[in-house]
Amino acid sequence: MTQDQPLKNAKAIVNLTTDIMQIAKENPDAQEAGQYAAKSLKIVAQTVHTVLLPLAAANFAILHFADYMKNKFEKELADLTGTIPPESLISPKPSVAGPAIQGLAFTHEEQSLKDMYLNLIATAMDGRISERAHPAFVEIVKQLDGREANTLRSLLRGSEMLAIVEIRTSESAWNVLERNIIDLKRPSGEPAVSPEYAVWIDNWVRLGLFELTFMSFLSSPHAYDWVESRPEYQLYKGDNALPILAKGVLKRTSFGDQFAEAIGARTARAAAGQIPLFRPEPRAKTPVDNSHVT
Repeated sequence: MTQDQPLKNAKAIVNLTTDIMQIAKENPDAQEAGQYAAKSLKIVAQTVHTVLLPLAAANFAILHFADYMKNKFEKELADLTGTIPPESLISPKPSVAGPAIQGLAFTHEEQSLKDMYLNLIATAMDGRISERAHPAFVEIVKQLDGREANTLRSLLRGSEMLAIVEIRTSESAWNVLERNIIDLKRPSGEPAVSPEYAVWIDNWVRLGLFELTFMSFLSSPHAYDWVESRPEYQLYKGDNALPILAKGVLKRTSFGDQFAEAIGARTARAAAGQIPLFRPEPRAKTPVDNSHVT
């Protein structure tokens, strides 16, 4: 069977159903029977469209995944687990490995998501740190877009607290022009701008990886200097009044710290015999100014 055969078979059923319904419509002798047949065939057609075609498409993805599992999976996982001492190498918990492999079936061609799943499995296979691979982390990866995962991984490697701003038309939080602006840059050093970024940050907060507040802000003198060069700020700078900046803090949670370690974002796997295998990076001691909070 070719890879696209399940999809062709499902579409053939749809075409056959359409032909039979047309005969029932045009043949006077078949009209009465056709009324009943058409109703039945309509249900069949709806079932094909809503159930069988999606299953055929899923089967198509699984066939591609089988090729990946056969030719690449073992080597890629071995690259991540190669430094684990033999006595510490264990079978991963099914609650982690099972859902992670299911996720890989549909994302193994998206490098950023694939890397997260593979690192979770590798962490679960190291008896010294396997408890860091929380089952909930698989569900987090499932709720990320490929591009979003790249940006998230980059932020998880950075400081525990990030400067974040909103652009407002007044002191009231209800008149927000731009939300969740952070100092993201392209490889060229230019500001990276996308309407997706604000949604991604909301998603990370929803998933428990970060906490977001505008009730406090970073007190470092230059923590927010980058804002005035952002395109979002420049867009409103020419108005009658300068836009008001609401300064806030985007802070990584303990849950986010552990997720970062489990997917290999914050720490590299050490050579065999080095304990701890994961060594947290030094966190920036950035002071937070709460003096304006009543």
